[in-house]
Amino acid sequence: MGESDILEVFSIFGQSSASSGLTSELSRALVKFPVSDIITDRNNDVLPASGNVGFILRLFNAKHGQTMPKGYTLEVAPISQSWEEGYGLDMEEYTDKTYDGFGSNWLQAASGSTWGTIGGKYHASPRFKQTFSGGYEDLEVDITHLVEQWIGGENNPENVTAVRKLNYGVGVYLTASEEAYAEKGTANTTIQNLTGAVRSYYTKKFFARGSEFFLKKPCVEARWDSATKDNGGNFYYSSSLAPAAENLNTLYFYNYVRGQLKDIPNLNHGKMLVSLYSGSAKNTAPSGSKLKLNIGGDVVANLNLNATGGAVDSETGIYSCSLAITGATQSPLSTLFVVWHSGSHGSSGNASDTQYHTGSAIKPIVLKAYSANPPVQNYVTTTTNLKPNYHKNENARFRFHTREKNWSPNIYTKANSEVSSSTIEDAYYRIYRVSDNYTVINYGTGSGTSPQTKGANVSGSYSRLSYDVSGSYFDLDMSLLEPDFAYGIKLLYYVNGAFAEQPEDFKFRVEES
Repeated sequence: MGESDILEVFSIFGQSSASSGLTSELSRALVKFPVSDIITDRNNDVLPASGNVGFILRLFNAKHGQTMPKGYTLEVAPISQSWEEGYGLDMEEYTDKTYDGFGSNWLQAASGSTWGTIGGKYHASPRFKQTFSGGYEDLEVDITHLVEQWIGGENNPENVTAVRKLNYGVGVYLTASEEAYAEKGTANTTIQNLTGAVRSYYTKKFFARGSEFFLKKPCVEARWDSATKDNGGNFYYSSSLAPAAENLNTLYFYNYVRGQLKDIPNLNHGKMLVSLYSGSAKNTAPSGSKLKLNIGGDVVANLNLNATGGAVDSETGIYSCSLAITGATQSPLSTLFVVWHSGSHGSSGNASDTQYHTGSAIKPIVLKAYSANPPVQNYVTTTTNLKPNYHKNENARFRFHTREKNWSPNIYTKANSEVSSSTIEDAYYRIYRVSDNYTVINYGTGSGTSPQTKGANVSGSYSRLSYDVSGSYFDLDMSLLEPDFAYGIKLLYYVNGAFAEQPEDFKFRVEES
């Protein structure tokens, strides 16, 4: 019940079953994480608001030389009273190091304090379960509902109700029917479990927080989709071939002042107007009058000249807007410019109109249908800013450029144009350790159906790449990785209704200093 290098959830070295003489399991593990650590990341940034983030309890299987169990279920339940961390289990003699003194064990919650119920006192709900078919699996359970209750309890310690719980951690144990049969008054005088098992489930162990293995310590992972989808590089003209939501294009701009993101002062509730213009003769700047926009997104009426953009929630100095525009049937404009401003629906020359930002040239795409089913497209991906080494406290951004594999420009195009870039809207990353191919961060597709996820319990698209006019990218906190090891990045694209892992590997090393 205490803390050591190994959390032993159950073992053949448990209580004796009176009815059969078999050695059965009556062992549990307690795990606790402070709420402040759960809801704040390593950069001291508060995580997204309730409902936008999932919390996953992870315990990692510890290999050992004893018989591995299979075909059993572990239950995770919230503890309802305080307890004291002890010294853990003596892994040589398999005895409790608390010796009924300091720390918790089967009977006592702390020195001089007993459990309200033998084996630990737990709330009736919520409860979580995971079945281990092979026996060697890691524990990976979505406990979002419980963490939300913990957060409410921590914020309202004097008003703990059914939906607000104080955080005393969780207990991990076999289900009642799989825990050992026990009968009072015989071999066991204090514990009774008349519906328990009379067979052994052998030995299952997880790594504890004292483990020397950096990546296998118990944790609660906060997972959410932080991808920014900026359609500046894949802006589509509105089309009757697409549903209304697919005709919208979301655009962003970032207000950096002396190298830091800052909110624009004196905006009315963070709102501003956004307009589209055609390009000048050389397509180097906006020209002419505002273009008429389609209703939808941040455009309130058809043929309006402005959309209403605004500040992104919980972000400083970042603004976004969603809009749609129909291209001319015969000759649609090849270049558009977006202007963020404060003016009214009048002309762009209004004296009160303050222009905050003019975006880069947008090359809009006309959506088209095909007479024949086109082949699945393959891609070539390169990284544009990969460094060989990163510091363990660095928050790094990885950028990628993707193009069609069979792209073959003529000599004039190759000499005078940038390489054509393809935007992959559903791209995901995986981080692995090079020395043993151990997956540190898996593909978070949100579906759990991809072969690469191996049926893992995932919460949202937590490893989705962002994209903008410069390509795809994601940010990675290097303190999540163990220093002095090399790591690799693999990419997974979802195209034409199927996942396809890309062949490229992008490798780097994390240094201690």
